[in-house]
Amino acid sequence: MTLKDMGKSWREYLRLDILRVLSKAPTYSLNEDILCDILSNSPYNYALPPDVLRNEILWLVEQGAVDSIDHDAIWNIKTTRRGKLLANGVVTIPGVKQPEP
Repeated sequence: MTLKDMGKSWREYLRLDILRVLSKAPTYSLNEDILCDILSNSPYNYALPPDVLRNEILWLVEQGAVDSIDHDAIWNIKTTRRGKLLANGVVTIPGVKQPEP
């Protein structure tokens, strides 16, 4: 496996984990700071600079998996119906890791 392949795989897992975290949030939404803290301080153990998280959020917005609202300097991210289906493995798209059964 090349470094490029490892980076691709890492992004696919990260996108799935973003969707999983949002799908478990009470309102299916979190602001980016809380989302980053959850991803960094949990079994996911991602050390994410804010620009990396924002790039993945923008990618998920383009795929219709999340909506993002800019509140001044902080983004609020909410999973869409499609994002919930992706998080649960009901649908798949290239670029998001399919969850294990």
